[in-house]
Amino acid sequence: LKAWQSNTTEIGKVTIPSVQIKLPIYYGLDNENLLKGAGTMKPHEQMGKGNYALAGHHMEDPHILFSPLQHAKVGDAIYLTNRSKKVYVYRITKKKVISKYQIGYIKNIGKKRVITLITCASGKPEESNRIMIRGVLSSSN
Repeated sequence: LKAWQSNTTEIGKVTIPSVQIKLPIYYGLDNENLLKGAGTMKPHEQMGKGNYALAGHHMEDPHILFSPLQHAKVGDAIYLTNRSKKVYVYRITKKKVISKYQIGYIKNIGKKRVITLITCASGKPEESNRIMIRGVLSSSN
């Protein structure tokens, strides 16, 4: 999934108030970016269009990066804010533990406007399962 050039410029923010996540979003899955925030999983993703897929690290500290995703629940709100301060609000509709090989979850689903957040199922370095959070766009302003 890393066939495009990563960029260290922040392209937006992802906020999930229910689990105290507020992180910058970076273009690509460069490890330097993932140590500071979330990264886009596909080239040319656009907030509010298609399946906006983000990945982030799950650390041993349960309060940093994407670690709090383990506590997110169906119905929780996910806010994406782009650099021009436009806000996209998604509602979580699914939370599932998947294998790291189940990459189909980041593909577009027809014309549906969804978000997919992926992180390791634990902070252990050899973890092979992933937490997958799916949300549906409910509004934007």
